Amino acid sequence: MTGTPLFTIRPGRARCSGYGLGTTTWWGRWSPTRRPTTTDTCSTSASGCRRSTGAALLDVAQTYAVDHGRTTVLAEVVEPLATAQGSSAGSRFAQAAGFGVGMVENHRIIELPVSDERLQALEDHAAARRNGYQLVEFGARCPPEYVDRFCAAQSRFLHEAPLGDLDVEPEVWTPERLAEAEERRVRQGHDSLSVLAIAPDGAVAGYTQLVVPPTDDGRVAQADTLVLPDHRGHRLGLAMKLRNLRRLQEHWPDRTYVGTWNAEGNAAMLAVNAALGATARERMIEYQRTDGQRATG
Repeated sequence: MTGTPLFTIRPGRARCSGYGLGTTTWWGRWSPTRRPTTTDTCSTSASGCRRSTGAALLDVAQTYAVDHGRTTVLAEVVEPLATAQGSSAGSRFAQAAGFGVGMVENHRIIELPVSDERLQALEDHAAARRNGYQLVEFGARCPPEYVDRFCAAQSRFLHEAPLGDLDVEPEVWTPERLAEAEERRVRQGHDSLSVLAIAPDGAVAGYTQLVVPPTDDGRVAQADTLVLPDHRGHRLGLAMKLRNLRRLQEHWPDRTYVGTWNAEGNAAMLAVNAALGATARERMIEYQRTDGQRATG
């Protein structure tokens, strides 16, 4: 299979006395250079969980994954910060199904608008370390002259991002894959804002992306942000995010917050987001299970 399509499959829905008990959703990215990995999500009502519907739905997804050559199943559980880590119903379900913790992240919110005074002060702070780096911004599609360099930087993301104990191998981004991803986002009605940091020698030193969904709930999603190791220390992460926030507030003034997920060990990005006013709102535990394990009921 060529390319790296993202797809969602809903294998089934359990029903009892006219009431839906739950759904299972499976999604994955195919890549010829990456070990098969999948994420599945099971959602059930409380009564459904008591009847082991969740385990049945999870088994459907796991069977589908194994049949398609996947070796690891990833699952995400979101729980309130006020609870003890791993004590929520979702975590108990995952643990009973044989999943172990791969990584823990916190969902942080940057409330909008960020004041012009705060943005300007941070821009001045970031500019003091710029040292010849330039920022290039674009929307739905990467300018052709940067495509190869942008793909090279994106291919480094899973090499460099904190992944805890997750069994995820690096991906390879090609111009074809990038074009597919851009086209899919447009078809789905999402707007995007991207910023590249360009080094004095012309290399892409880093990038950041925001995604504005076609909803009216005020949200904006922070996608990947990366500064490559050889280019750190120039406050590029802060500079790129500030540029995107300026554009976002100018063109989408009705948006009320940016949501971002950060691993607790990612000190540099936590510092950048704290400078922008981000506050933690909830915890996400990324669980994983290897091929052959099954829910216990």
